[in-house]
Amino acid sequence: MSSILCFMIITLMMLSFKLFRIPKWSPVYIFCLFWWLQFSVCYFLFRETSWSIATAFYIMFCGIAAQIGFWVSNSKQGIEHGWILSNRNMSEDCIYNIKKARILIMIYISLGLVYAIISLRRYGFSINAFMNVDSLFSMNNEIATSRYTGSSSTGSMVLQLLLTFVYFAPLAGGYHHVFSFEKKDKILSILVFIPEMFVLFSANMKAGFIGCIVFWISGYLVAKFRMNAKICFSFKQIITVVLVIALVIMILLSTMVLRIGTINSNVIQIVINKFENYAFGHVAAVDDWLDSAFGHSDLLLGTQTFIGITRYIVHSSRVQGIYQEFYIGSELKTNIFSYFRGIFADFGSVGSVVFFLTFGFLCGGAINRVIVKKNKAYISELILVMEYAFSLYFFVSIFSYMSFVLTFVLFFIHSMLCQKTSISWNKNNIFLKNKSKKVRRIKIVCGNTKLF
Repeated sequence: MSSILCFMIITLMMLSFKLFRIPKWSPVYIFCLFWWLQFSVCYFLFRETSWSIATAFYIMFCGIAAQIGFWVSNSKQGIEHGWILSNRNMSEDCIYNIKKARILIMIYISLGLVYAIISLRRYGFSINAFMNVDSLFSMNNEIATSRYTGSSSTGSMVLQLLLTFVYFAPLAGGYHHVFSFEKKDKILSILVFIPEMFVLFSANMKAGFIGCIVFWISGYLVAKFRMNAKICFSFKQIITVVLVIALVIMILLSTMVLRIGTINSNVIQIVINKFENYAFGHVAAVDDWLDSAFGHSDLLLGTQTFIGITRYIVHSSRVQGIYQEFYIGSELKTNIFSYFRGIFADFGSVGSVVFFLTFGFLCGGAINRVIVKKNKAYISELILVMEYAFSLYFFVSIFSYMSFVLTFVLFFIHSMLCQKTSISWNKNNIFLKNKSKKVRRIKIVCGNTKLF
């Protein structure tokens, strides 16, 4: 049965992408690819787990609803396979003030580092704790224990705002990377992870590290759509992506070892099993939870999916971690149920389909506006960033944490600051061609000085 489900899901995904003309690497494409493949891999790898057919169809219907929403939006906007077919001027400038953006990103990194240093000091540690392995083990174990037992405070509002820059720096860096034609700018777009690395190897906040990666990818993809640039991978880029994935896995495994506080053969085996749960446990957990939740009528109407905002309105609280209860199966164990649990609890089975229908509709309209207008499409860029981040951050809804919500607000401001400039034409323009062979012009400006 598991093999049949895998084949059915993958086949349906490939056919629906063609049928509804979903452009590659759009938020809808990412959402379906990310979740349908996750369920297929889990069905194939963990055969002893009792999988629910109803959950499989629920996930597929959510994906189909998102694609239908995108297709309906495209039929009104005039997008074909991700490329503009409208009669609007395709040679409109794409303005990005790279000098201003460079300065802003350095400020974001600095503010993120300020948070990391202050956070260390609050726990009684300093930068010297990173200088040897024993102190690193001790620091990780003590801080992680303090966080999970609830004995640590969240800090002042200023500290919470500084934490936002830890997450926002990667988002701005991914966006900046696409417009980087000088080596120093490409390096800067990678250095945005420095604040998070300090936080990760001190407080062991792995979910925040994954969030930073998700934000970087989201910013990168939005900038690609803004330039109307086709996303493709050369052999060198594929190798780079594989190496980056391997590096991320090694970093996560290292932090798990640090959390335990010692290293030996037994610890390594424990860490491998823990990583397996970390990577796949949420699929089995939400599958089990949804199977028991179908038919329930009590709806929370957004208070779970958007708890980072609604908890200040209804004066509720969010527990430490993801959920208090654990899923314990024959092969996997976790307390991560993914954001599908929150969506289903808020809107039910029918409401979930409507939720993703709206998700796809907004995606289609936002992509069209970003590609056609290029400049000052701030709301559309914001929508795309939120949809990318929402699709990829599988632990829980990206709107569960106020620091993540504020990250989107900062992106909106950053986008306006880096586009607000007036320039005059000269011969120093970049000419690129899109799939329909229509010429478009992109101009990267550095104050009053042209890069090219």
